[in-house]
Order: sequence, then structure tokens, then C-alpha cells
Amino acid sequence: MSSRRGNTLRVGRSVNWVQSSIDVQGERVGLSLHRLDPDECERAAAAIAWFTLQAGMDDPEAWKDFLESVIFGHIDFTIAKDRLETLGQAWWDEATSRAAGEFVRVNDLGPSCRRFIEVIERNVSTLS
Repeated sequence: MSSRRGNTLRVGRSVNWVQSSIDVQGERVGLSLHRLDPDECERAAAAIAWFTLQAGMDDPEAWKDFLESVIFGHIDFTIAKDRLETLGQAWWDEATSRAAGEFVRVNDLGPSCRRFIEVIERNVSTLS
């Protein structure tokens, strides 16, 4: 989903979210980040932990699944219209990675992610 505002194109949706920005290859990119409630934070942290461990196991689908279930639903990018057509896959890979980090920071998901990773790793090691 996208909407036009002046000379920018908003990719995604934006409804009462926290505004932030990231630097991608020397370019400032606006972000709207969904501020999660406590229950949503726990679910998001569990999903991030799971996908983090899957990506560590060289699961190529894990990154795509992560983007679809976590990033695309909770983060909007604001990008200059004239730049949109020139952005390649490497740019988007970096942008989504940095945006995911900002999403984790804004929602203070780091401690919960670490806790879920420890629980998952502990359960996996007891099954081995």
C-alpha cells in the first residue's frame, strides 16, 4: 500500500505510530513504527526470536517470512518519489534490516527477544 504526500511516496500505512528515521547508504529514510501494547510486544519478541534462530540455520525462507509477518505489518517507510525507482535489492535489504532494529528499539523488545531465544535454544538442546 502506498500514498502520495508532496514529493514523497509513503510505502505502507501510518496510523498514530512513532515517527523515526534511519540512515541507509547515506540517505535519511523516514519511518513510522507501530507502538505495540504489552501483549503484542510479547508476540513480536517471540516471532523475532524464532526468525532470528531460523536465519542462523541458513533458512532462506526465514527472512522472507520475518519481513511479511513482522516488518510489513508494523513499519512504514517514507521515501522520495524520485528515489523509489532507483532503489535496488541491496538498498531494501539494508533498509529493512535497519528498520527492524529501530522497531525493536522503539518497542524495547531486546530483553524479551533474548529471553525467548534462550528458552528456544534450551528446549532444542533438550530434544537433541
